[in-house]
Amino acid sequence: MSNKVYAYRFVAEKLLSDIRAGIFDPEKRLPGCRQLGERYKVCMITARQAMNRLEQEGVLVSRKQRGTFIAPDFMLSGGKVRTYAVLYINSLLELLEHSFESWGIVTEIYSGIKQETAKYHIKLKFEHLPEKTDPLSLQSQAAYLEKYDGTIFLGSCSYSALFRLLEKQCPGKQVRLHADYYETASRPNIIAFPYQAIYDTVAEKIAAAKYVQVDMVIGSFLERAEKFRDWKIKHLMNALRNRGGMNLNLIKGESLDELPRLLQPKANRLIYAFNTSAVPQIYQYASEHGLVPGRDFELIAFASGYTFANFYPSVSFFHQRYFEMGKLAVRHLLARDPEPVSLFPAFIQGQSTRTFPD
Repeated sequence: MSNKVYAYRFVAEKLLSDIRAGIFDPEKRLPGCRQLGERYKVCMITARQAMNRLEQEGVLVSRKQRGTFIAPDFMLSGGKVRTYAVLYINSLLELLEHSFESWGIVTEIYSGIKQETAKYHIKLKFEHLPEKTDPLSLQSQAAYLEKYDGTIFLGSCSYSALFRLLEKQCPGKQVRLHADYYETASRPNIIAFPYQAIYDTVAEKIAAAKYVQVDMVIGSFLERAEKFRDWKIKHLMNALRNRGGMNLNLIKGESLDELPRLLQPKANRLIYAFNTSAVPQIYQYASEHGLVPGRDFELIAFASGYTFANFYPSVSFFHQRYFEMGKLAVRHLLARDPEPVSLFPAFIQGQSTRTFPD
């Protein structure tokens, strides 16, 4: 058994070496298993296993009823299989403890990256490097990442010293995904959601539903409310004001004492939660006091993932397309013209007394 394993690996290495040496014409079909078996003095099954291995690694590609060819992307990359790193700095345990939604964001982005790298036969490695600030450790980690053909930074990498070092040392080889960053014009290696346009769309959808009053909850009703960037709140408030016909009210959401006032049933009133961690408290209070979301009050949240939509089906959600963001990162590293990708949020309609226009 072990001899068989070593045999097909040996054949795969020899075939790869011959491909790089230009022995096989990249425009023509490769010889079949029988001919390759004779060339490398192995049986047809071993030759087939070797070809399958190189196909998995993106060196070869099979085309129905035409045979096996050298993958065009392999030749364009200089005869080597590209490998990208998806990098998360700081503790993965910290990510899990922070929020199940945060973990959902990372896994959704990673799924998009995986789908796109598979399309171009690119190897993918999820890397985790602890944040270290001393120069020697930073240089060592930067040197470690140099073996990759590209690096995609996730999460708190955006603010890390390691990212800043790599940004200077190997420009063009990495891309940063940042959900909150909004000054990207001069930073071509940052991919961010177009929040200004997104909040204009959100305001348009709310205005089209003809609410008279919109109460915005900007905190989470926890002891320590999470602070959002002021520009997000201001932009959405201004966008709603520009559309007219609504009374706007900001609620900090720092205390559960605010819930009775917030959840008093009112006609034509919408509660907009900037922070999805406010939703469980609102939902629980409503349940304990016989209030039904979608009947006694309308609730919309800007969700980071689908989890809340599954837990709280009465609530309507704007959901960011993190999967598409992952795909876009790969295309950016490949420097290819991107296919159409929408970074605008999907709208998930919950149970409601009214339907939000498309």
